[in-house]
Amino acid sequence: MAVELRPGLRRRVFFGVRLAESDHNGARVLGVHPDSTAAAIGVAVGDRLLGVGGGVGPEVVLGPDDLRRYVGRLIPGDTVEVEVGRGLGRQRLRGVARAWPIERFPGSTMILDHVGPPGRRQRVFLSRPKGPGKHPAVMMMRGFSCRSSEFPLDPRTPMRLLLEAWARAGLCTLRVEKSGVGDSEGPACADNSFEAELAGARAGLELLRRADFVDSDRIALFGHSVGGMIAPLLAAERPVAAVGTFGTSAARFNDCASASRRRQLVLAGASLRDLGAMESLQALLVREGMTANQATALRPELAPVVPQLLPGGRLFGRSLTYTRQLDRADIEGAWRRLDADVAVFHAEHDYVCVREEALHVVRLVNEEGCGRARLVELPGVGHLLYTHPSMEAAFAAPEVGSTDTGIAEATLEWLRGAFA
Repeated sequence: MAVELRPGLRRRVFFGVRLAESDHNGARVLGVHPDSTAAAIGVAVGDRLLGVGGGVGPEVVLGPDDLRRYVGRLIPGDTVEVEVGRGLGRQRLRGVARAWPIERFPGSTMILDHVGPPGRRQRVFLSRPKGPGKHPAVMMMRGFSCRSSEFPLDPRTPMRLLLEAWARAGLCTLRVEKSGVGDSEGPACADNSFEAELAGARAGLELLRRADFVDSDRIALFGHSVGGMIAPLLAAERPVAAVGTFGTSAARFNDCASASRRRQLVLAGASLRDLGAMESLQALLVREGMTANQATALRPELAPVVPQLLPGGRLFGRSLTYTRQLDRADIEGAWRRLDADVAVFHAEHDYVCVREEALHVVRLVNEEGCGRARLVELPGVGHLLYTHPSMEAAFAAPEVGSTDTGIAEATLEWLRGAFA
């Protein structure tokens, strides 16, 4: 379970606390990870974090964002100084910044590399099985959210379990961290474009192809949610052996997002009164490329739903540039053009993308494309790869449930056939 950290992109610092928002008497520490910088320098649960940095006047900490900015300026090995309130007194704590822990898969070396130029370098996680020769490989692409693609602190996360299952089976695995997430440089993920995200995935695939221990004729792509939209776009550009998707759609983004919103509002028992106005405004923003001001000037009756549709100026947490570019992507055409062994995994309790969308991908490949697609059903599974008794339960608590979903076995069966 060796680790190889390749030069060029620094590892971020792991401070390792959970903070409450400040009550004007410091931000209270709610939790401390035992392997963190905070634990090493003596921060304890119940402390009030008052300031960070050395000097006469340390920077005041008003909450998690202040601490995040300070830690983001550090590199492993730097001196860390914090001031805490403990009991009735104040203490200065000082020590050395520790790096984020690195995942370790049994029987594999974890290689941390990067793609992209300085200033826009994106972290790559590449696992290499022990043993000589060239190995088949799977590239995993995650979905719409800006959550990290590495899971060193929670080995029971479903995606981590899936990656470990592939590594145990003797496969190389690869992920590209999104822009501005984790170690990656560049703009914040929420402000990045879809074309830039696609370019990062494309560069990751090329890195995988060039690795001297990878069998470039036996590479598979596995995409979750929006990652399942990126996968066919990549495979249509340059052949791969196999493409697998989970919880995705071949429909244009505006259409599948609107259908998913309606479905989730119903599951939440929310009013549908503003749904029509939200869908009309979204179409003007995404399809017509209008700004919110332009759209409401044309349709003044849509103004009341702008804050609801665009909190913080973003649609579903991503930039309008991202959603417009994704909506224009020819995903249906990509499915028709690719030549690969395709497995479309459908989760019974997926409230984001439903069975008809999975079947649509299978039909595109089998009736209009290479003819090598199949649907794989996952009973009781939700969009985030936990099991649930119902769609309602999956929506209410998407990350609560068993991780024994059967997807590891199902994906390995697909990969064995594709790589044979």
